Amino acid sequence: MNLAGINSAKYLNNSGYDIIVVGGPIYARNASKSVKTYLNTLEPSEGTKIAVFATVQDPDTAKNKSLLMKKAAPLPKGSQLKISRYS
Repeated sequence: MNLAGINSAKYLNNSGYDIIVVGGPIYARNASKSVKTYLNTLEPSEGTKIAVFATVQDPDTAKNKSLLMKKAAPLPKGSQLKISRYS
């Protein structure tokens, strides 16, 4: 397992991983610019799974699957989103 911040040069080479986990807070119904940029430019190796998590204070945002897919986790078409709520 390797940990790398989204803004670090270490994250640029994402080849050879089985899973990549990306996450951060949601403010005003949007993921941070760095998370969105990373997800939009991510080019994982074939077969690599991507997991995205977010922290949200607004319960309505946390339940809105279409909003999360569009604004918080801009994943490629055909991606699945499972919403889990932990308190």
